[in-house]
Amino acid sequence: MVGCGACAALGHFLELIFNVLLLETFDMDLLETASQTFFTLVCCHQEKYQGLVQSLLSKQTDEAYHQRLVEAFTKLTPANMKLSIDRQNRISFMEKFETFLVDVRGFLCVK
Repeated sequence: MVGCGACAALGHFLELIFNVLLLETFDMDLLETASQTFFTLVCCHQEKYQGLVQSLLSKQTDEAYHQRLVEAFTKLTPANMKLSIDRQNRISFMEKFETFLVDVRGFLCVK
């Protein structure tokens, strides 16, 4: 999907949304819309998403936080998850994403 023009044009928004959702405060009333947008960008830019995850993990100096993040990202986007924009995958991701945010935002936003 990276080859499509619309996806390529929107690529720079993945990092922006990644940072807003994980590291900054935002209106939780926008969670559904934000998670749908984030999922679409992750599907279109899977390599960039993996790079952002690895970058965030490498910045974690506390081993307990690092391990919690690894586990949370593994649950959010497991290796066997098909990252394609269809209804079933989107709904599955959105359910996992809410749990993911509850698990990690508390200690990421405090840092």
